[in-house]
Amino acid sequence: YQGRLSKSEASTRVALIDPLLKALGWDTSNPNMIEFEKTLPQSRADYALYNQENKIQVIIEAKALGVNLGDKTFVFNLIMYAIAAGIKDIYLTDGVIWEHYSDFTPGNVISSKTIDITKDNLLDCAVYMINELDAAKFWQGIPNSENGINDQLSKQILDLRSEISNLKQALSVLQTAT
Repeated sequence: YQGRLSKSEASTRVALIDPLLKALGWDTSNPNMIEFEKTLPQSRADYALYNQENKIQVIIEAKALGVNLGDKTFVFNLIMYAIAAGIKDIYLTDGVIWEHYSDFTPGNVISSKTIDITKDNLLDCAVYMINELDAAKFWQGIPNSENGINDQLSKQILDLRSEISNLKQALSVLQTAT
């Protein structure tokens, strides 16, 4: 898909970035967790990732696949906003290369870590992304699908189905008796 993704930031986001965020536990349909196209003073962030106290923790700026991420003008305004807002983590990515900025000061736009999933060891990439960007890092105590909300909802749905089935049987018995 390189040809298509290199022409469109939106396609890169949908095909490469959103699935990674979902794999890291971010619910891309939950505006309490992720705000897309977050308007910031002097710029706009493609993704603003929130913690459970509704405070922005991470900003991600997305670009089309293959764009030169070395162009520091992409991230300069975001770094200025992050400094003012106290945000310590910014990512600039084309979905394959991830530039992580975490140690910045005004005028310093050197990334702390660069990950290239086409060249770097995938296990090392995964470990880094999990350690730095996993939703559980920012949403402690929120139940996950193994023991939380999804299981509770599934149980309630099964209980409702069982109740409906019992009601249908009782109604059938009543109709047959009359």
